[in-house]
Amino acid sequence: MNLNVLPRRSLKTRVTFLTLLIFLISIWLLALYGSRILHTRMQDLLMSQQSSMATFVAANVNDEMRTRLNALEALSKRITPALMQRREKLHAFLEDRQADYALFNNGIAVAGTDGTVIAEYPLLPGRLGANFSERDYMRGPLDKGTVTIGRPVMSKLMKAPAFVIGVPIRDSFGKVIGVLGAVTDLRLPNFLDNITNSRYGKTGTLLIVSKQHRLVITSSDKSRVMELLPAPGVNASIDAHLGGKTGTEIIINPRGEEVLSATKSIPVADWYVAVSLPIMEAFAPISEVEKQLLLLTIAVTIGAGFLAWWMLKLQLSPILLTVETLADLSKSDEPPQQLPIPYTDEVGELIGGFNRLLASLAVREEGLKESEARFREIFDAVNEAIFIHDANTGAIVDVNRRMCEMYGYAHEQAIACGPGELSGNAAPYSPAEAIEKIKLAKSEGPQSFDWIARRRDGSMFWTAVSLRLARIGKHDRIVAVVRDITDRKQVEGALQKSLEEKDALLKEVHHRVKNNLQVITSLLRLERGRTEDVDAKTVLEAMQDRVRSMALLHELIYRSGTFAAIDLGHYLSQVANGCFTALRVSPETHSLRLELGTVQVGLDQAIPCGLMVSELISNALKHGFPEGHKGYVSLQLLPLSERNGWRMQVHDTGIGLSEDFEVRRQHSLGLQLVASLASQIGGRLDIGPGATFAVEFTVVPPSTLDTEA
Repeated sequence: MNLNVLPRRSLKTRVTFLTLLIFLISIWLLALYGSRILHTRMQDLLMSQQSSMATFVAANVNDEMRTRLNALEALSKRITPALMQRREKLHAFLEDRQADYALFNNGIAVAGTDGTVIAEYPLLPGRLGANFSERDYMRGPLDKGTVTIGRPVMSKLMKAPAFVIGVPIRDSFGKVIGVLGAVTDLRLPNFLDNITNSRYGKTGTLLIVSKQHRLVITSSDKSRVMELLPAPGVNASIDAHLGGKTGTEIIINPRGEEVLSATKSIPVADWYVAVSLPIMEAFAPISEVEKQLLLLTIAVTIGAGFLAWWMLKLQLSPILLTVETLADLSKSDEPPQQLPIPYTDEVGELIGGFNRLLASLAVREEGLKESEARFREIFDAVNEAIFIHDANTGAIVDVNRRMCEMYGYAHEQAIACGPGELSGNAAPYSPAEAIEKIKLAKSEGPQSFDWIARRRDGSMFWTAVSLRLARIGKHDRIVAVVRDITDRKQVEGALQKSLEEKDALLKEVHHRVKNNLQVITSLLRLERGRTEDVDAKTVLEAMQDRVRSMALLHELIYRSGTFAAIDLGHYLSQVANGCFTALRVSPETHSLRLELGTVQVGLDQAIPCGLMVSELISNALKHGFPEGHKGYVSLQLLPLSERNGWRMQVHDTGIGLSEDFEVRRQHSLGLQLVASLASQIGGRLDIGPGATFAVEFTVVPPSTLDTEA
């Protein structure tokens, strides 16, 4: 277009009015767009603020409930079967738990397996002796053995809304023997008061809802406490919240009001917090701001339009004089040269500024070239292979020199490859998985993993890959840093094979030790059958029992595959049953009672304990039950209050110890052996009334097996 064709005045007039029109339209578009953005931002701010409020309240209530559940579970573990049978001591035990009552404003109670309260503190008229077996907080612990937060109800004793947390009480075998319950009276001061005493906005409401029972537990609106929510299908939004949906949205509440509601789950109790605010109140500030913005836009438009028209009329005429020169320069393919300055007025200053801009751009372009060269030098100097991928397609955009050396490609060949061509052929290292890893790095953040890569010649090798999303220029890129770890993988494989060989060797050693001990047992049995000496037969039989108990230990180790430690309770159970089997005891006249805890010990303690149990049970069966005398032998292994302290006890209901037992004890090889073994594990043999033999000792944690030896 030749600007000289049009009259100067006509061009100025057209440009003036066109510019003015564009300016006014821009003001209105900006105003409308700004109004929409302001509306959206303020709405997002309100929803975010309301969501933060719900999140804070939900987290607070969840932490409070978790604290109470942990306290009850810890307390239930301290209630033993013996304590359950002595109610006066159980009551005194509860009375000493002052710290726990601060968590529950209506006390703590213990009920038996029939749901009847047998102890409580503090005393509440009508609660002791009352039966609550029909309550869900009683049925959950008794029927399923689970901690249960009961349905909030109007208490039949307190005549006030309350909820109960029920925790099962178990014996040492894990059997439920009662229920520990804690009561929170919602009428009295409690940890939910920060809900009931708070409001959100002028007419907003905060409430806590039990999903399972579709029931409002408490609310800042007192009229909604213990309110049942609509039945399923009546209100889809409420049904969604009860189903686990959280977030902020506009809904119709059960009273038919349109409200902005934010919900957050309280997972520990299967409740949720809802914070709601009527729409009229929530969006009132937005409507007011939009109204003021519209008035301001109209005023600014009128003033700006007049000012723009006046300024353009004054300033546009001299600028048009330089248009022809600029048009000629735009048609040239040569590098832009500095424009001549025909005037020393504003136009001259404008052209001078343009010339300075050209000079600045030239300097900047030179700096960019230097920066790019410096980046390429560092990029190629890194010792790891580096790929730069397109974050959307996964295509390779650039690689460094180390990548070309590692994979055997030239630079142009590497860029032409797809990510799949540089990966293994089979899952989970196939081309499809390679693309998926790049997508994960973009959507979920940095990724680090080991990967089987493929060189240009087709050979495979192990690599460690790190992927990270980066903004390079105006594009999203995935930067992959790859390190060759083939040597490390080979070392790891060799170590794993060596470990498996050592495990197999240890297992074979224990198997052969067990077999050798069984051979010794067989030799002792043959020798016992050949001799006619009664004392020799007795000695050989005792030796056979002792060797059998040691062989049993190695058999258990061989079968379990665990060489450094053994379950002492399980091992002693096998030893005791083996004694009854070896002595051919009739179950109709003699029985074995076991009460064994679970503790891991090393071989240095397991072998002496097995020998002691074998010796004591054999003595009890041989000497404690003369012909015609019935009874049982009990074996106990229970923890003591001291750290790592345990008590092992053998007791029988036979004829008891003879009057000259202390004299005979000095000449009894078996009892001397038991005393020596007890001393060996750091304990001492105590002999009690009747026929009770006990050893208290400290369990030494088994040392870790040294596979390097």
